[in-house]
Amino acid sequence: MKMANNDPATFLFNALKAKKLISSDRLDFFRDIVLLQHRIKKKLHKAHPPLNLSDEFISKHIRKGCPLISGNNLPLDERILDELLQDLLTIVQQHDSSTGEEIANIGFAHRNGDINPAVLVGRLLAQDSRYFKFLSKAIGVRWDLLVYMSLSLAKPFLEHLSSLFNDKIDDSFWLKNSCPVCGSLAHIARLDKEDGKRLLYCQLCSGKWHFARIKCAFCCNADAKNLKIMEETEGPYRVDLCDQCGRYIKTFVERKAIDVSEEFIPLMEDLATTYLDILAEQEGYERSFFSPPEAEPCQVPGDSEFFH
Repeated sequence: MKMANNDPATFLFNALKAKKLISSDRLDFFRDIVLLQHRIKKKLHKAHPPLNLSDEFISKHIRKGCPLISGNNLPLDERILDELLQDLLTIVQQHDSSTGEEIANIGFAHRNGDINPAVLVGRLLAQDSRYFKFLSKAIGVRWDLLVYMSLSLAKPFLEHLSSLFNDKIDDSFWLKNSCPVCGSLAHIARLDKEDGKRLLYCQLCSGKWHFARIKCAFCCNADAKNLKIMEETEGPYRVDLCDQCGRYIKTFVERKAIDVSEEFIPLMEDLATTYLDILAEQEGYERSFFSPPEAEPCQVPGDSEFFH
């Protein structure tokens, strides 16, 4: 699983490590996961023809409010998935010995057929939180570890497809709080320096799309009384908080940044601002891959004022 020292991901992780914003051990863990996923994406690019979605299919689905990728049309290579699962189990155990019993439980359940990696990915795309809660109890693995493993399994497949289709999407016909490529929720946001528009970045496929500024990215609450902002005294980041669903999202504000010439890489920005996660969680807010149980469907307005 080793890659050359001049690999861009390795360079970025080393640069982040030099800033000492997050522990070296934690960064080494995420680095190993990312390098593994990059290796899988290269294998997918070489070995598998891309999913053929016509411009007409893309336009029709976006206008209907349906994401392009679902469990029904996602091409999964079970051999590669099995290989990825085994490597993920090895990395997690190497970096956190306290997970030994749970890692063994996942491996045993996989060998016995109680866990199918393709099913995990499909249930994740379907936002089936009840499935993961049931499976967590059935095999003796913490819910958060099981969901993280499933996210890590799905990510290289979805990122591979998102890189093919995201630029073909006209998100002026989307405007939902879920990703137009895979239907998942965002994990980080950015406010454009020039026009102030809000971009959300998908936590699963890394796709991006525009969304309303004054609206919760999770439950779609637009009541300003229940929406708060926690800003840094210095620096370009803030945290958008929702009192209705108890969720938060970190937001990069370009106009406050000293230099916005560098590429915005959501994963690296997310890791570099772990201290904001701690502050938000201390205030009682949380992050989750799944939609809040009582979330209302987003109402899509029909004019450009939606962005402002």
